[in-house]
Amino acid sequence: MKTAIVTDSSAYLSPEEAKALDVTVVPLTVIFGDEEQFENETITSDDFYTRMRTETILPTTAQAPLFRLDEEYRRLAAEGYDVVLSIHLSAALSGMVDSLRGFVADYEPIKVIVVDSQSISAGLGYQVKLARRLLEAGLTPSEIIPVLERFNRDVYVWFVVDDLKHLLRTGRISGSTAFLGNLLAIKPILSLSEGKIEPVGKERTARRAIGKIGNNVIAAAEKIEGPVRFGVIDANAPEAVRALQTQIQKAMPESPMDRGTIGPAVGVHTGEGVVGAFVAPDWQTYTL
Repeated sequence: MKTAIVTDSSAYLSPEEAKALDVTVVPLTVIFGDEEQFENETITSDDFYTRMRTETILPTTAQAPLFRLDEEYRRLAAEGYDVVLSIHLSAALSGMVDSLRGFVADYEPIKVIVVDSQSISAGLGYQVKLARRLLEAGLTPSEIIPVLERFNRDVYVWFVVDDLKHLLRTGRISGSTAFLGNLLAIKPILSLSEGKIEPVGKERTARRAIGKIGNNVIAAAEKIEGPVRFGVIDANAPEAVRALQTQIQKAMPESPMDRGTIGPAVGVHTGEGVVGAFVAPDWQTYTL
């Protein structure tokens, strides 16, 4: 059974990574007023954050267009694939998974299995990379899905945003949490719980919040059985992310660390200046 992997651009795989993994990446949509842009195709991260700073109309997002997914599924069928593992950002953050499951319920000419990663960014990317490794090891899609679910239970992420207004505006966090954060000038530390963004702590300054995030991922890494891997992410916050990298590397110098950026589709919700860190089992050595 020949199986292909499809994901969306919120996995933030570079073109080189996607090619090496033989993974199809479909872009999410960023909307400025009546203008639609496709993440990393028609709008770059640099252009996006420049527009966020300069335009009065703030952007919104939409899921990857179904016609684009349909095109890719049909292309893969024509290339001789029998099944597609379509692995996407958390259903708690986007309606994409639910819409896609309805779309492919009676889909022809190829079987499509939609997987809710319950994650985003590096957490999604790691699952895509693990899925490729599992396919190469000879596992079937039905065998891969429970491994991905087990893997994701040991994926942890904490992050801090420069301004909560974007998460509030796009409905990714409660109004009461945002109000409290802005009123007291605190920096809430946020995490993903079952794929949803939840506040899990707060600090008075961004520096203290970054330090807390570092402490959290280091502590979580020590609870994970086997080798771990870190992912450090940001949106134009180089000094903060360097401090986070240094803190983690000093504590766990043998663990690999990936450096990622937050692009337009996630940046709509977090705004510029977000900094965060993931820790997960190392997908390259994860016990099958």
